[in-house]
Amino acid sequence: PPPPPPPPPPSSFSKSMADDLPPEDVMVWTDRDGITYKISFQHAKLLYIVSHYARASIKDNQPETWMRQLQLDVLIFEGILARKLDFDYAPESTIQPIIEEEAVRCVRQYMNISQEGRSAIYDLTEQGFLNTLRLPSTNLLSTIALQASHKGMRLLDALPPLLRYDVDEFLFSKPGHMRAFLKDMHPVRDLKHVIIDEQGFLIVTENGFEERSEVLFIEDISYVTSPFLPWSLRRSEAQMRDNSTRAWESGNGKSQVQGDLHESLILSQVHAILMEWVPMSANEFEVFLEKFDVRQG
Repeated sequence: PPPPPPPPPPSSFSKSMADDLPPEDVMVWTDRDGITYKISFQHAKLLYIVSHYARASIKDNQPETWMRQLQLDVLIFEGILARKLDFDYAPESTIQPIIEEEAVRCVRQYMNISQEGRSAIYDLTEQGFLNTLRLPSTNLLSTIALQASHKGMRLLDALPPLLRYDVDEFLFSKPGHMRAFLKDMHPVRDLKHVIIDEQGFLIVTENGFEERSEVLFIEDISYVTSPFLPWSLRRSEAQMRDNSTRAWESGNGKSQVQGDLHESLILSQVHAILMEWVPMSANEFEVFLEKFDVRQG
C-alpha cells in the first residue's frame, strides 16, 4: 500500500506584531500554508491603507502599483489626527523632492513622522505582508516604495468590516463612508492622494477635493532649560546662567499637541551631556544606515 500522506505542518504563531496587546485588539489569521499570525489592529489598518494605492499584480499583463513611503507618512499623520490610527508622532528633519520643469529640487524640512507607524511598516515587511522597493534618484538620494503583497491581500480578505470603516472614514473625502452603501461613494474618484508642492503637502481627489495637510506644522511645547558644562571642560570658574527660577513660566505656556500622547515624562534637576563619537547625530546616522539598506537589530 502507498505510504500515508505527511501530516500538515503544525500551526505556529508570529507574535512580533501583537506582543503585550489585549485579545480585543488583535486579529488571528491562518495563511494557506498553515502558519497562524497574531496581528494588531493598527498593523492591519496600515496594510489596508497601502492596499488602496499599491498592490502586487496577480496576472502577467497586470501592471505593478507602488506608493512612496513619504506619501504614506502623510496619510499616517492624517489618520492619527482623525483618531483612526493609535500611533504617536514627533518632528523629524526630512528631505522632500520638489518637482520643477526640468529637474527635481530637494528641500530639507521638519515633518511630523510616526516612528511607531514606520516600525509597523518594518514588521509587515518582515512578515511578508508588504513588498518594498528602493528607488534611487539622480541627486544621489533614495526613497522606499511599498505595495501590499499577495499574502497581504489574502489577509485583508479576512479584515473585520469595522477596521475597514475606520480607515475609509479618513481616507475618502466625503464624510461618513457609510454613504457608500447608498452608491454615493466612488471608490477611485473620492480616494485621497498626496502630492508635493513648494508649500508642502496637498491632499486631493479626482472629484475636486483639495486640502492642505498640517504634517509640516510643528507643535510647540513650553519648557525652561539652563546651560551646563562639566568643570573638566570649563576654562574658567565663571558661573553659568541658572534659569531654574523661571521654571514656573513653562506652566503659563499653551501646548499645541493635537493628539493624546501615551507617555508623559516629568524631569527635575536634570544634567544632560551631549557627546558625539562619530561626526554625525543619531538621526543622521539612521539616515546613513537607510542609504545602505541596513537597519539596527
